[in-house]
Amino acid sequence: MKWSVRDESLHSKMGCKLFRDMCGENDQLLHLCREDIISAAETMVKLETKYIDKMFEMGDIEGIASNDLKHFIKKRANEKLVELGYIDLGSYFPYDKQAAGNLDWFYHLTGGHTHTDFFAIRPTDYSKANEGEDFEDIW
Repeated sequence: MKWSVRDESLHSKMGCKLFRDMCGENDQLLHLCREDIISAAETMVKLETKYIDKMFEMGDIEGIASNDLKHFIKKRANEKLVELGYIDLGSYFPYDKQAAGNLDWFYHLTGGHTHTDFFAIRPTDYSKANEGEDFEDIW
């Protein structure tokens, strides 16, 4: 699970960096893509909210409340809009800061910066999912 979360976080960060670099080469791109990116973000938050509702149909999971997760998703969407270069959209999706803050432990899973030689590390093998881990180890 750690590798998957970290990989997704790196993909997201690099996608945002690539977009900002492209915007640096084409000063109209940020403006031209704005409405499409806002629409995509709105769709993402809507779909994530539906997924959370489905996932928590039988109630909250120990340590994670569905309401907290919904607010955290909105917080993350705002952060990604800023990371894409839309600084003014940092509060586009209103959210409860306390509820979202209950899931700030997520940032620990994403790992932040690493200082590993990329060519020396072992590749992640997704075909061995759940090998040596069980649900209790994850939570």
